[in-house]
Amino acid sequence: MTSGPSTDWTSSPSLASALVRFQPAAGATEKGLGGLVHEAVERPGGLVRGRLCLQVAAAYAVPAETALRLAAAVEYFHLASLLLDDLPAMDDASERRGAPCAHRLHGEARAILGSMLFVNRAHLLLAEATESSPVPVRRRFRHLLDNALGGRGLCDGQALDLAFDAASGARGVSRVAVGKTVPLLRLSLLLPAVCGGAQASEQLALNRLSVYWGLTYQHLDDLADARSSTEETGKTVGRDAALSRPNLVHAIGEAATLKRSGLLLARADKVLGQLSHRRPALAGAGFWHERLVHLFRSAA
Repeated sequence: MTSGPSTDWTSSPSLASALVRFQPAAGATEKGLGGLVHEAVERPGGLVRGRLCLQVAAAYAVPAETALRLAAAVEYFHLASLLLDDLPAMDDASERRGAPCAHRLHGEARAILGSMLFVNRAHLLLAEATESSPVPVRRRFRHLLDNALGGRGLCDGQALDLAFDAASGARGVSRVAVGKTVPLLRLSLLLPAVCGGAQASEQLALNRLSVYWGLTYQHLDDLADARSSTEETGKTVGRDAALSRPNLVHAIGEAATLKRSGLLLARADKVLGQLSHRRPALAGAGFWHERLVHLFRSAA
């Protein structure tokens, strides 16, 4: 599946610039907190979720400024989750994106406050993006956010991760992945689609795509955690085994993990093909599928 053409505002530099422009610490008076937030937006990572959001927004003719607010909000939710994930009470990581974790440089309290700043600013951006939208769109946004971030989404997934019992096997591992990894991909695909008036059938297909992509990414990340070094990944690895956290490789082995990843990629390719046939501009979201295929082939 090849990526379609993109306009300037769907590019990574445009999104990176928007993250700096919208950053929540512009008025912060405490130097350490402002520094933490600024460092986070200056090292935004691959921006996969935001780029997906922009590509879907372009496919549904969502205005550029609205789309950039949606994409920045999703990236801010992601940044907030990483700040918390890395804390000693969670993954106890030391390195993220090739640099020391925020709590190592600025303290745990500031990392928590920084996470709150990002979540707060994300909600503000979403409110601005939808302030002139019809009531059904705003209602759908609230539903998506509650399911993605609350007791049935990201928060629950992290709690399941912390309470993981290896006896739950592959089913338990997948349940955690659905809670931790899928929700922000779902927001990346569905928020711009809803904003652009996507039909219910298209929203269902995009939701399926978020599940297939999310699980594939998590399975491949499990492989990387089991196989790779910190130097290769730019983040602390080997934590799943050290902390008895969910990892599909530990549950079913490398060969079975690769097989499952391949099946998920095949399903994702089919759904993406169907969506692109109905709305050709959605092929632009195929950049992430191609990346997952590349990671899968490298792992195999």
